[in-house]
Amino acid sequence: MDTVVLEANQRLSHSRLWEMQRRFFEQRGIQAWSEGRVPHYVTSNPTIARAYGQVVLGFLRDWRAVSPQSEPTNAATPHLDPTQPVYIVELGAGSGRFAYHFLRQFTAMIDQSALGDVAFTYVITDLAEANLDFCRHHPKLQPFVEQGLLDFARFDAETAEHLHLLQADVTITAKTLKNPLMVLANYFFDCIPQDVFTMRNGQLYESLLTLRYPVTEPDLDDPELDEETFFEQLELDYTDRPVTTDAYYGDADLDRVLTDYNGTLSAATFFLPTVGLRCLRNLRRLASDRLLFLSGDKGYSRLDMMEGRGKPQLVTHRGCVSFLVNYHALARYVTQQQGEAHTPSYHPVSLTICAFLFGHPAQGFLETALAYRQAIADGGPSDFFGLKKAAEQQYAAFSLPRLIGYLRLSQWDANIFFGAYPTLLAHAEQGTAPWTQELVEAIRHIWQSYYDIGETRDIAFCVAHLLQTLGYDAEALELYLISLERHGPTPRTYYSMSLCHQRLGHREEAQQYRRQALALDPNVELTPSKSRASKLRPTPPRVPLPAGGYRLPIG
Repeated sequence: MDTVVLEANQRLSHSRLWEMQRRFFEQRGIQAWSEGRVPHYVTSNPTIARAYGQVVLGFLRDWRAVSPQSEPTNAATPHLDPTQPVYIVELGAGSGRFAYHFLRQFTAMIDQSALGDVAFTYVITDLAEANLDFCRHHPKLQPFVEQGLLDFARFDAETAEHLHLLQADVTITAKTLKNPLMVLANYFFDCIPQDVFTMRNGQLYESLLTLRYPVTEPDLDDPELDEETFFEQLELDYTDRPVTTDAYYGDADLDRVLTDYNGTLSAATFFLPTVGLRCLRNLRRLASDRLLFLSGDKGYSRLDMMEGRGKPQLVTHRGCVSFLVNYHALARYVTQQQGEAHTPSYHPVSLTICAFLFGHPAQGFLETALAYRQAIADGGPSDFFGLKKAAEQQYAAFSLPRLIGYLRLSQWDANIFFGAYPTLLAHAEQGTAPWTQELVEAIRHIWQSYYDIGETRDIAFCVAHLLQTLGYDAEALELYLISLERHGPTPRTYYSMSLCHQRLGHREEAQQYRRQALALDPNVELTPSKSRASKLRPTPPRVPLPAGGYRLPIG
């Protein structure tokens, strides 16, 4: 097929690919996540949030510790300033789902620890204003905003050197930041500019990019351009040119990392995260070299993982692209700057999580290193994700106690709940005491944990249907109303609500919802999956409709 050249022999970091990338995230906003275009489950679930919370708590313990040889008031002893908050900043927060899980987990952790008096503020950042606006108005995040635990800031990895907090209307700079800084960055480095190099026969080459497109040249400035079609049809070629200088970038930090690869690889193509390295450097300066940078992405952190790799091709996500992350290069930069780099000692299947540390707390980073090892390196979010992928094929074989235990282990993961819903419903219909009450409590935990971003799956209906099946009709009605609000009317929702009202003795309401169900589907009462709801416990005494809502909160 004939092709046209869109750009030739260009550094990857200078490619117009990144213009398209920025435009995609700025224009799509939250739909990039709600439509499933951007992969995010593995970095946005309660399990990874708990692991990160444990590492952050370890980092705070290290800075809170005081050397036995000095007093807390000694100016030479690093410690936390109790008059100022500590900031936990998330880069590229997107939908805010990880932030919600982290805040739920971390607030419980810190409140039950010796650090309960430490004031903290979590800062959601993103490039897209639309994503920040979505998070600022999300009902599940409002309680944290009201308590002063959550703020928001726009952050551009290519240029940002400070943070302006939107809620507090203050700017964080190196001069104003009084405490160590903690930065979390998931699926962040893989979608910002980087470069490609090749080592072959002892020679370092720059691998320059040529972009080709079938038949006709697209107008990349056209706001109506379909990014999904564009990226899927794009072809990449590379041209290798020898690197003949130790000052390729004219940036001492980047050049030092790059030249370190001379003679270390026999035959490999690798990325250099140029914008990522500069971003990390800017954050170091902002934090005055008192920094925890915790990051998870698909990539590699060891030299042997790089050997033998060929030229990278695009990984497309229905309108945006990503590349592997060279955490080995980031770790080299950290150690060159006298920091600590903690990376996995094995090759994670799904997610590589690294912790980069700067500063000199009184007793070193003992607690941070221990937390990283226990929560991540010795079996953490990547391994749990692998277990989930295997378990979801076997849910039908799970007994109810085992399934509840798995949900508890997952920290009440709504994604796992949704996959296990048919099995949970089958168990609920059997009514196997004494586990039914355990199931009710598990369902309530699931709903509290669920953070809605507008996806098509109707978690509210699933939770409601299970509660109804277990005889909790009043709570079920509250969830059915939420289902109607978020996903629109369906015959099964109206009919289920009719049965709830019937069991509660609300005859008029029962007839009203039954008529609405039949208007949408005259055969709704004959559908097997709907008729189960009628085979419940005996009808309890009439319960009046509460003015202030049922037990489970809306949100």
